Amino acid sequence: MTVIKVLPFVQKAFTWGVADILHGSKVENCKNQCRPPGTEPLPEGILERTSNLQMRPLWGFPKKDNLSTSLFAVAVGIKQKDLVHKMVKKFLSSGFVVMLFHYDGVVDEWNAFEWNNKVIHISARNQTKWWFAKRFLHPDIVSEYSYIFLWDEDLGVEDFHPKKYVSIVEHEGLEISQPALDPAKSEVHHQITARGRKSIVHRRTFKYGGNGTVCDGRSKAPPCTGWIEMMAPVFSRAAWRCVWYMIQGDRTKKIGVVDAEYIVHHNRPTLGSTAEKNHSTVESEHGNKVYAIGLLLSLCQYRVVLGWHPRPWLIKFVVVTLLVLFSVILEVQWNCWFNGVHGYGEYGPCGKHNVEKEAEKLEPCTWAAKDLYAPVSRRCCAVMEKKLKTPGCLCAIMFSNTARNAGIQPEIAVTIPKRCNIAVRPVGHKCGAFPLL
Repeated sequence: MTVIKVLPFVQKAFTWGVADILHGSKVENCKNQCRPPGTEPLPEGILERTSNLQMRPLWGFPKKDNLSTSLFAVAVGIKQKDLVHKMVKKFLSSGFVVMLFHYDGVVDEWNAFEWNNKVIHISARNQTKWWFAKRFLHPDIVSEYSYIFLWDEDLGVEDFHPKKYVSIVEHEGLEISQPALDPAKSEVHHQITARGRKSIVHRRTFKYGGNGTVCDGRSKAPPCTGWIEMMAPVFSRAAWRCVWYMIQGDRTKKIGVVDAEYIVHHNRPTLGSTAEKNHSTVESEHGNKVYAIGLLLSLCQYRVVLGWHPRPWLIKFVVVTLLVLFSVILEVQWNCWFNGVHGYGEYGPCGKHNVEKEAEKLEPCTWAAKDLYAPVSRRCCAVMEKKLKTPGCLCAIMFSNTARNAGIQPEIAVTIPKRCNIAVRPVGHKCGAFPLL
């Protein structure tokens, strides 16, 4: 008999080896899951997940000194070239990358400016700056920039200094901000955006907020705090990744208006003339004026701090849930509107006559006969049953006759319970013209 004895240290070494192999395979699997699909055969060091908007020469190597750390993007039309020229000169001289979104399709007429070849031009007719931003400012593309300025074209920057603004925002820890508006020269729509002369930054207003809103130290919602307008937003790198995915965060600490650096809002018509506005997908002249939606950080605060980013399936789940809720509400409202306003006469269950008052005057069979051909809303039918004290009967009668007149066979139509016989008269009776199923 041959006996093979495994020494303890050999057994341990074997166990360690197997554990290392299994651990290594798990690590490799994890790495592959994090790689973009189709890149598994490529060497690990060859992949780059991010990029930038730095222009490169056709020959030689790009210069790596004085790389821009902030981006200035603005939707422009040739009619506002005087204001755009001043903005571009100021931001280029401050070391910004500048990108122009041409919503009017005019690009060649900008060749007259000396800075024309130093900026990036993107042209698409009758599109807003948010359309451009969603398609050309993906967070991975602009990840090298600490701040993204996404402005309108009708802003005056005579008193604005980009570098000083960035230093203030960094010091104050603002994730989303805007320069304050000069109240003497600008059209101010919300008091929180007006410049305060005694402060460098303010995050709330104590003035009358409009629409009956009273702003005080306890206010935690717009337009008293956590509010900026859409004309001149400035996003940090982390905030832009959240905003790009339409996720928002804390509205009292991470959003503010910089008083020390201010601009002028001329409120000029943008995206073409007024005659063209009705035929294009543009922000109307008053679109930005009428309570421009403030960008909030409601969910983004914790995402920014922890480095967490929303998963696509979660976004889809939220969107689908909201769509389902909206469709249910819309169906109920449509049934009532259709049956009441266009519901085959004035006796629709949600018609112009008060349902409850009208129900008190009618017997169940009379009501059903009156509305024999109308597609009845179940919610409105339930209101009638409660008032007439015939639960489960009236709705069954109404729906069974609706089904019959729609050509549905009786055997698959709604069945009337036997206990509802009291609500149904024989065929030919003056009050009823329908038999039991």
